[in-house]
Amino acid sequence: DESTESYLDILPGLSNQYENLNTTSRAGINYQKRAENTSITLGVQYEDYDLNGYQTYPHPYDVRKHFKSLIPNARVNYKFSKTASLRLDYRARTRTPSVAQLQSVLDNSNPIQLSTGNPDLKQSTAHSLNVRYRSTNPETARSLSGAVSVSATRNHIGRESFIAEEDMDLGDGLLLRTGSRLTRPINMDGLWQIRGSGTYSFPVDLVKSNLYINSNYGYSRSPGFINTIENLSMRHNVGGGVSVRSNIGDQVDFNVEYSATYNLVDNSVSSRQSDNYLRHRFEADLELYVSKGLELNSRFNLSHYNRAEDLDTETIQWNAGIAYHFLQSEAGEVELAVLDILDQANNFSRNVNELYTEDNLSQVLGRYLILSFTYRVRRLGK
Repeated sequence: DESTESYLDILPGLSNQYENLNTTSRAGINYQKRAENTSITLGVQYEDYDLNGYQTYPHPYDVRKHFKSLIPNARVNYKFSKTASLRLDYRARTRTPSVAQLQSVLDNSNPIQLSTGNPDLKQSTAHSLNVRYRSTNPETARSLSGAVSVSATRNHIGRESFIAEEDMDLGDGLLLRTGSRLTRPINMDGLWQIRGSGTYSFPVDLVKSNLYINSNYGYSRSPGFINTIENLSMRHNVGGGVSVRSNIGDQVDFNVEYSATYNLVDNSVSSRQSDNYLRHRFEADLELYVSKGLELNSRFNLSHYNRAEDLDTETIQWNAGIAYHFLQSEAGEVELAVLDILDQANNFSRNVNELYTEDNLSQVLGRYLILSFTYRVRRLGK
């Protein structure tokens, strides 16, 4: 009804009335042992999760689920020396289905991508292991750090998709058109991920700065179903970068950074949804303290997506400003800044999954001036 801006007719296939009541109880215990160079922590937590859902419209039914879980955790810290250490972390965590995932009501807000819930979903449990190493040399100001993480999930809440080859009647006057998709969440095993990263830094005397060299790698394996056929979505990303951070003094502070990441997505069933692209990122920050209390600053960001076939998108944003610090301990600051000086900033992202590739490109506010005042409270009660 346009006059009252309210709905007069309710479609049973697209509507429901649902009440959700959850109760969670947790209790845990940890044991810790310390030695000269080693500390070990072992623990376990008992979790009791009671889920109750009550649907009264269009068809009354109850969803009652009771999950009991023992969730272990462990941590080991080992010091090779005062400047080198290794840490291992193991942790488990649970994920309970959301209200939207448990409701069987159909969502047709996107007429070619319909979705519904699944009241038979179970709780999922993820296990993860993280290893971190760090070493520093105070005499040479060099440092080395690295991290590796591995995780696997039991009863992962994934996605089952059905693509209609002809018009299908879903009941209650609803139709799934040819080529449209209907998805629902289901429990699956086989989700696991691995990630690794490393950084090496050392001083550069020529410009009195520190040079950082980093690398990273990630891999994930995610199962799903398309028209009852299991699909494995495998994602790789490998990257690296270099940055220079100033160590000149109190009057000049700068940071210059470049990184590149190569992304590869492969789907076993829908090979057309396999993709690869390269992303470049460059950033330069500069702060100059030209006189007592007066500061000039500038920040430049460039992000470039490159794919031989159809993806060649660039995002540039340059901000600059002048700030004046005053009051005791320079607690007050007034800044006049120009944001997006080149008026070329935009927001781009790419999402590749087993069903489709989605590129999102949106315009942001554009070039504008901003005048701000900031007061920093450094001490309380004095």
